Amino acid sequence: MANLRKYQADDVDTLRETLRGGARRVLFEASVGYGKSVVIEHLAGAYSSAGRRVWVLSNRSAVVSQ
Repeated sequence: MANLRKYQADDVDTLRETLRGGARRVLFEASVGYGKSVVIEHLAGAYSSAGRRVWVLSNRSAVVSQ
């Protein structure tokens, strides 16, 4: 898994707290250059390793192939 930057790690913690709080679906949105692919890779890997189902949706095929 890729190393997260501080602001990314903070947002991952917020996402996890949201899910622990009962949310079943979460939409993560960030600006260009934020490193969304890195965050998605981190979260998807962690949840997949735990046996959880992960869906990643994108309107760009180039993003999906990453």
